[in-house]
Amino acid sequence: MKSVVLKQKLSFTVLVQFVFPISVGLCVLTFFFSFLFFPFFIISLLWLFGSYNYVFNENGNHKIQYKTLNILLFTRDKAFLKPDYVSLFQQSFKQTLGFGFLEFGKARYKDYTIKLFSENKHKIVYITSRKVEVLLLGKKLSEVLNVELYNALK
Repeated sequence: MKSVVLKQKLSFTVLVQFVFPISVGLCVLTFFFSFLFFPFFIISLLWLFGSYNYVFNENGNHKIQYKTLNILLFTRDKAFLKPDYVSLFQQSFKQTLGFGFLEFGKARYKDYTIKLFSENKHKIVYITSRKVEVLLLGKKLSEVLNVELYNALK
């Protein structure tokens, strides 16, 4: 059975704005309240180094794998839309730097994406800054899902 693994990582924004402050807060609580909050602190540290993979199988039994420090924690089934075609794009992204009322500026960048299209719906399943990687994975994904590949890259 053929399968394609698309490795994902938590975005830097999520790590900086959510996971890191939670880890620091739980570290402080662990210090003051002995070991009551220690398990939550360990979980937040594991979350800090976490990632997840989309696994597409040709039989339609797709999965999502959660990992931390490259150790598989658990796997669960993931229902994706049945695509009519797979498309490769270069897409612009905008990210606000800061949080709450403070805005330190905006970062704009372009990344390559793999999208699944079905009628009027689409789902981005992979984002990277490397064009060769998107071309390789997009071709494999279209073969596994047995759909057409549209390459919109220049």
